[in-house]
Amino acid sequence: MSAVFFAREVIPHMQKKQWGRIITITSITTKQPVSDLVLSNAVRTGVVGLVRSLANEFGKDGILVNNVGRASLPPTGSKNWRKPVPPLLARPSRRFSTLGPRTPP
Repeated sequence: MSAVFFAREVIPHMQKKQWGRIITITSITTKQPVSDLVLSNAVRTGVVGLVRSLANEFGKDGILVNNVGRASLPPTGSKNWRKPVPPLLARPSRRFSTLGPRTPP
């Protein structure tokens, strides 16, 4: 819910300036859920849906909203990261909102 609360607080200020960037970070569980983490898997997928909705709704106001998935990075402290990243997850994610380059006012 912190992503929702954060977006709700900052978007009005970004709309006034006609410029803003919101970037969220999620894990590989948005593409490959991990067993025994049902709530976490659902919340992370929900963040991706939130990002897409915000990008569609506020892109016209000069606000870009994107998500970065850390699919190809090993978890912090992991010494046994030997599994190859599936090709689907190794690709960069699509850009949800594009308006061209803009500089802050």
